[in-house]
Amino acid sequence: MNSNSASFRDPNGFVFEFDGEVYRNIHRDYQFQYEFLIHSGLLEKLTTEGLLVNHQMLDGLTFNIPESFGVIKPERIPLISYPYEWCFSQLKEAALLTLNVLRISLEHDMILKDGNAFNVQFKGHRPIFIDTLSFVRYEEGQSWNGYKQFCEQFLAPLALAAHLGVELLSLTRLGVEGVSLKMTSTLLPLSTWLKPGILFNIHLHARTVGHYGDQPKNASNQGRKISKRNLIALTEHLINSTSRLNLKTNYSTQWKNYRSQTHYSNASREDKAEIVKEFVSQARPRVVWDIGANDGFFSRIIENNERLILSLDSDSLAIEKNFYFARETKSQTVYPLLFDIVNPTPDLGWGNEERSRLNKRAKPDLIMALALIHHLVITYNIPFERLSSHFSELAEWLIVEFVPPDDDKVSSLPETAGKKLYNRENFERAFFCDFDCISEIQIKDSQRSILLFKVKK
Repeated sequence: MNSNSASFRDPNGFVFEFDGEVYRNIHRDYQFQYEFLIHSGLLEKLTTEGLLVNHQMLDGLTFNIPESFGVIKPERIPLISYPYEWCFSQLKEAALLTLNVLRISLEHDMILKDGNAFNVQFKGHRPIFIDTLSFVRYEEGQSWNGYKQFCEQFLAPLALAAHLGVELLSLTRLGVEGVSLKMTSTLLPLSTWLKPGILFNIHLHARTVGHYGDQPKNASNQGRKISKRNLIALTEHLINSTSRLNLKTNYSTQWKNYRSQTHYSNASREDKAEIVKEFVSQARPRVVWDIGANDGFFSRIIENNERLILSLDSDSLAIEKNFYFARETKSQTVYPLLFDIVNPTPDLGWGNEERSRLNKRAKPDLIMALALIHHLVITYNIPFERLSSHFSELAEWLIVEFVPPDDDKVSSLPETAGKKLYNRENFERAFFCDFDCISEIQIKDSQRSILLFKVKK
């Protein structure tokens, strides 16, 4: 039995793996809450509507865990992703799901005990709540203990991105606790003091937190009573406030319209797509990383129900467009995620074990690096040898698009040390050392070529 290091903070139970399957122990202290979750009809309501992950109670099976009430086997989510890997719309949808689950819980005389963004995952293009032990019996007059956490992990980064720019989402990478209300209030423009949702939930909330900051936990709530009606009204207020947050329509980033600006002819683009599909069919991967995926076009053309595809890009608006297409096509296996290969998010949290880096959660069999290598070598001065070594450690198979030095996209890049070393000879010297070249096909009406590599044995 291997306990999951991300679930140790919950006294009511923990996640563990046994024989390749995921389970969750329920502590005896949570027995009343779990039974009420079932008898209230809340569990059935949430799972039937696809808002909460399904699970199976394993009667009589406790794995000899001390003080265990029982063990449940939750539905396995294909990919575990984290809020700092989501685009604006993904974080917003996760926030609205959390509030919807809270509202339905109150209607069934239960309440969420926290407002943790890590309680949400994506199942394909749809968010789903995964923390079955996050529900407790509602007691008349109690407040929502997860209110501050929700504001810091959801509302604060959304407000910053909406008013100051999508790059502010990167603040969620600072840690697992979210973005502090004090810092958010300081950064937001004065005009946000005129917006009721931000005024009450961020600016005034930040002052309240500061006032009670040196007092015992929940001191700000001591002696305060709030009726269920008002608590539901607060939930509706948060839903409205979150729903009104949107990115500015005229906002742009470097790669937002990259695909529409490419020099490919329709024939070249179609030929490139066919080459990629052919090479993927040869590699037969179960997990693919499409690095520098932009809007995810090439991720989607290789989609099938037996393949997990991580459609990765460092540009938030590119991932925003990618997620839009994923929703439109109702994709179940393509996961648009923010990922910067030059500066990937490391292991985070307590002991650097709570939130693991991406390759621990979904190690790829195949990496696609289409129209990417020249940017890494020239713009970031990463030598071919470093790229080849890194890719060979990550995956067995690699698809690379080599863009020749005289290509317009290469010529337009700034003069750097890497640009002087960017040529076919140096590319082959590095990559042919770590990989066998299985096939190379030149793209129709183009000097670019696609290569299929396999790690040398």
